[in-house]
Amino acid sequence: MEVDNESNGGRALLARYSNDTWGEMRTRWDFTVNEEGRIARFETGQA
Repeated sequence: MEVDNESNGGRALLARYSNDTWGEMRTRWDFTVNEEGRIARFETGQA
């Protein structure tokens, strides 16, 4: 995974993700961080 863009303090990413099955695709990653500073949830999908 290679990050192309970061926003929201690093909690939102646009990246190029690559795997052996699907090859390379542009993806988005959105992280929700709880009060303890731990990732509570993340959502990902094609960008």
